[in-house]
Amino acid sequence: MRHSISVSGRELEVAVVDSKEEFGALRGVWKDVLSASVTDSGFTTWEWLYTWSERFIAGERRLFVLVVFDGSEVIGIAPWYIQRVARSGVPVREIGFLGLPEAGSDYLDVIAKAAKEPLVAQALHSVLFGTLASHWDTIGLKEIPAESAFLAHFISELRRHGKYYETDEGSFCPGVRLPDSFEAYLHQLSSHSRHAYRRKMRALLSNEGVRHVVRRGAHEVQCALPALKQLYQMRWAGDGDDLFALLAGYLPRAEEAWQVEVSLLTVRERPVAGLLHLTNGKKMYQYLMAVDRSFNRRISIGSLICGINIQAAIEAGCVEYDFLRGMEDHKLKFMNRARRSMNVSVHNKTLRSLSAWTIGAARHFGKLLLR
Repeated sequence: MRHSISVSGRELEVAVVDSKEEFGALRGVWKDVLSASVTDSGFTTWEWLYTWSERFIAGERRLFVLVVFDGSEVIGIAPWYIQRVARSGVPVREIGFLGLPEAGSDYLDVIAKAAKEPLVAQALHSVLFGTLASHWDTIGLKEIPAESAFLAHFISELRRHGKYYETDEGSFCPGVRLPDSFEAYLHQLSSHSRHAYRRKMRALLSNEGVRHVVRRGAHEVQCALPALKQLYQMRWAGDGDDLFALLAGYLPRAEEAWQVEVSLLTVRERPVAGLLHLTNGKKMYQYLMAVDRSFNRRISIGSLICGINIQAAIEAGCVEYDFLRGMEDHKLKFMNRARRSMNVSVHNKTLRSLSAWTIGAARHFGKLLLR
C-alpha cells in the first residue's frame, strides 16, 4: 500500500513492504539505491538483510520496510521491522532495524540516494506521524552511524515538529586505515607493540606445521565453516546454530554483495584460530573471531591471526580493515581510527509509549536520588 505525502512542495509516496514476497522483489531496486547512496556497508545490502529476515522475522515480529518514491524513482529505503517488546514492563510496538539484535550487524542506516537524504527524512517523518501513526509506539534506531546524513536530517525534522526523542552512545568500531605495506603499518604501532608482535610471531613459527589458509567462494567457505564453528563453540560456550545458519543462507547470495572469507590458522592440522570476514575488495570487516585459548596462552594467538590478516588485506589492495564493534584489547592495540554509532529512540503519542516513558523516567529519577 502506498501513502501519498507532500514534502517541500513535491508529491512523494511511501510504500509499506510487509511480506517476504514483496521484500524479495526489491532486490534490484535496493541495489540501485544503495549504489547511488553514500552508505557503504555490507550489512545494508539486500542480500544480508533478506537472509537475516528469513531467519529472524517470526512470531511477534513483522516486516515494516518503507520505500520512498519520487514519481517512479525510488530514492530511499528504510530497512525496518516492527516487534512487540516490553519497555519498562509495558508492551509496545517498536520499529527497529533489520539485522539486529541477532547477528550483531553494524553500520545500519536508512538508505537514501546521495543528496536525497533531506527528502527521505521528511517523507518518513511525515508518514510515520501521519497515516502510519497508528502502527507503532516507539522507534529504536540502534547502532546507526553517528555521521549518517539521514540521521542528521531526521533529527532535524523531529526537532522542527517538537517530537520527543532520546539519543545515547552506541558502540565504537575500531579499525585500521591501511598503508601501502605491512612494514609501514607496523611502524604506526608503538615500539612495544611492534616488537611484541614480531616476538610472538617468531614463537608461533617455531612450531612445526604452522599453516594459514584463506577460503573464498561459496563452496570453499562452506567447507571451512565447520572448523570455524568448532572454534567458536569452544571459545564462546554457545552452539552458534542461528549465526552459522545465517551465514550458510547468505553464502549463495554473497556473490552479488559483500564476499565471505574464512581465515584459518592451524598447527599440525589442528585449528587454533579463525576469522570470518566480509569484504567488498576495498574494505574488510572482521565479523567473527574464534580462538583455541588452550593453545600457548603466552603468544596471544588472536592478536597474531589479526596481524596476519591485516597483512593479507594490505597485499590484496584493501584500504581499510574494520574490527566492527567492541573494545577488546587486540582491537585497541591494532587500530588507528574508530567510528562511533548512536542509538536513537523516538516516542509516539500513544498510551503504551507514554506509559513506558513515564515508568522509565521514574526509575531513572529514583536511581538518581539513591546515588
